[in-house]
Amino acid sequence: MVELYVKLEGGRVWRATFRTFGCSGCIAASSVATELLVGRDSAPTADDIDAALGGLPADKRYCVELVAEAARRALSKGA
Repeated sequence: MVELYVKLEGGRVWRATFRTFGCSGCIAASSVATELLVGRDSAPTADDIDAALGGLPADKRYCVELVAEAARRALSKGA
């Protein structure tokens, strides 16, 4: 389970936090996503998150995909 929370100011993310229950890959991806979200008006892609992590193993790719989708949804609800 991945939950991302965003506070928007002027259409951009002012603050981002997360609550994740899962493996260490999902927790790391969630943490990095909150850093990437601040100051942006769009969600980071799975590739953005993966690059910021230095690349996860192929069997953990689902973590960055899951977090990228959660970020996209968080921003679509905040708009």
